Amino acid sequence: MNALEVIEQVIKSEFGNTLIWDERSNDLTGKYFYIDYEGKQIGIFLGYTNSSTPYYTTFLFLHPVLCISPSEARNAERLFHKFMIKANLKLKSSKYRLIRGSFPALVRNMNVGDNIEEFFRESLAALKNTKPVYQT
Repeated sequence: MNALEVIEQVIKSEFGNTLIWDERSNDLTGKYFYIDYEGKQIGIFLGYTNSSTPYYTTFLFLHPVLCISPSEARNAERLFHKFMIKANLKLKSSKYRLIRGSFPALVRNMNVGDNIEEFFRESLAALKNTKPVYQT
């Protein structure tokens, strides 16, 4: 099973039958989907970099349309910061870190070669089990 098939399988097992999009760019290859939280569309990307030193990555982001103003970006930073603290308590290694700015995000990385399925499953489980950020 290739990396993209593993990623899709992990997403479906953790979040059920959600709409999944493919991402294939010069920098990233992977899959992403959205969850709704407090009226905001939070994207979750799982994939890997296409660089000379590749690594697996998971990151959360707001739909770009929602980060138009500096106040919306600050609100997203606050939301992601609370989320990061709770999720990192559940992770054994490779913690999430906050990226600040106009388009804030939470990012977690791991070297290619380690257990890809375990990394993505642990990433999503930490996010899914962080209440109330994700509610079914």
